[in-house]
Amino acid sequence: MEMNIRLMAELEELRRRQEGLVAQLHAQNKQTKAHEQGVAASDKHGEQLEVMRRRTSARWHAFSATPAPAVAALTTAPAVAGVQVVYGYQEVSKSPSFNGRTKVQMHKFMDQYEAYAREVNIANAQRPGGAQIQRAPLSAFFDPLSVERIAYWEIGKASHELTEEDWKVFFLGAKDCDPADMSKLDTGMAKLKMDANVQSAKSRVSKLVSDFNAFLVRLSMDGFAEAEPKLTVDYLVAAVQPPAVRARVKEFMKLNENRSLKKDARDFKRWLADYMRRYGEYEPLMAATTKTPKAGKAPRVVAVVNVDKIPKSNFTQEKRACFKCLSPEHNVFKCPKVSDGDAKLLMERARSIWKETKSVTVVETVDVAGVSLDNAVMCAARMVCVAGQAVSLDASFDSGADQSVVPPATLAKLKKQGRNVLVTKLKTPIKVKGFVGPAHTVTEEATMDLRFVTDAGPLMLTNVKCWVPTSVTSC
Repeated sequence: MEMNIRLMAELEELRRRQEGLVAQLHAQNKQTKAHEQGVAASDKHGEQLEVMRRRTSARWHAFSATPAPAVAALTTAPAVAGVQVVYGYQEVSKSPSFNGRTKVQMHKFMDQYEAYAREVNIANAQRPGGAQIQRAPLSAFFDPLSVERIAYWEIGKASHELTEEDWKVFFLGAKDCDPADMSKLDTGMAKLKMDANVQSAKSRVSKLVSDFNAFLVRLSMDGFAEAEPKLTVDYLVAAVQPPAVRARVKEFMKLNENRSLKKDARDFKRWLADYMRRYGEYEPLMAATTKTPKAGKAPRVVAVVNVDKIPKSNFTQEKRACFKCLSPEHNVFKCPKVSDGDAKLLMERARSIWKETKSVTVVETVDVAGVSLDNAVMCAARMVCVAGQAVSLDASFDSGADQSVVPPATLAKLKKQGRNVLVTKLKTPIKVKGFVGPAHTVTEEATMDLRFVTDAGPLMLTNVKCWVPTSVTSC
């Protein structure tokens, strides 16, 4: 008996070992298949890279190909008498002209003249026989009136005494930077933003620097980046987008190892391009995991002036004018004298003042079944109202009212007439009070249809929500 038990135990142990070996074999098979799939994917990726390399090499062949060896110039036969070489294209573009008066216009002309001179040099290098194209002198680019004006007022010589060097000195004087107008510079740099729609990180930074330099050119401050590298770096950091990256860049600029970047704007530009390249690797993942913020309260806007100093008479609704300058042509949000934050605070103060002056519309009941003007005893306005097409009421109107109130007796009369009125409990009791009389506590809200008898005909309002106070006093 003991031998049988021992044999059964050994058989059970062998079975467990066999199951373990089978499980290991299945795991090895899965791992082998995964390796095969990985190798296949790697081969496919390598083929795609090779195709892309061939395509890009063909696209930028002029930049990547090895320069061809120079070919010895062919000896040209002497020109036969009466034979003239004719070129069928315009070798040099039309020379620029100058009639400006400002530094910006002078800078533009110098850029155009530089391009013109470069084209002349290229054309001279390609002309056979050693024939050269002569550049026109600077004085040839002006109209006579401009020459006389510049000679007398700017250079201080007679126009016929001016030389080529005088004209060069005149234009080179425009290279001197004007004194920095920091107010205009700060205003313009506040609009400078990095274009996050550009895919390439290096292109983003290059476009940002180009926009920054273009604004400096408009202010005639071309040398600002070289003279003020620290301010230049601060302006570029403030323009980095998105805000999370800008905050991170500011933290890096505080480190001691990055202090040298603020001494040379070009070093900072190279560092920023490298950082944006590393950020671009994770940008799609960050965009996918970013949750859309829930709509909440708008951010608080800080006003520049104290809106409480504006008199209350400016907030009258009947005026339909700007709260700040009282102009009837625009509202407070379009007023040139008010910032966006001031306009919002002025509107909030106006609403609070209007809310204080509002009165509550009260609907009083009368014990008259018929609808007639003679039977309606009204408190403030002569208007007959019928609730639920069964009970005649006396409606008191006020242009400032924002809520209607009916007494509990009105609901009782409607139920007596067989009209079902939807009554809901309010979450919290509300106290209402008019200009005169005691305050009333409202705990319920009724929904009913009201029909008003006017001189122009009946007016029907459906689903009107009316508060039901615990007690109502007569007018």
